[in-house]
Amino acid sequence: WRRVRNGSRSASSASAEYRTALQVLAKDNADLADLSRDLRPKHPKIVRLSEDIERQRRVIALLIKQNGEQNSNRL
Repeated sequence: WRRVRNGSRSASSASAEYRTALQVLAKDNADLADLSRDLRPKHPKIVRLSEDIERQRRVIALLIKQNGEQNSNRL
């Protein structure tokens, strides 16, 4: 993460990171939908992709939380 003088990420950097995280989540969800047509829920590919999706959701939640904290610190 790119840092600015006060130690926080710049707004444009945070925004780009958030957009990238959403794109990855959308792609993983689409891949899961495709694979789910042919594979059972316990197939290793499905399990791994489901774990990746959950991890990506946690990343997005963390980015949202950090953005909210940055905004409240600016006030």
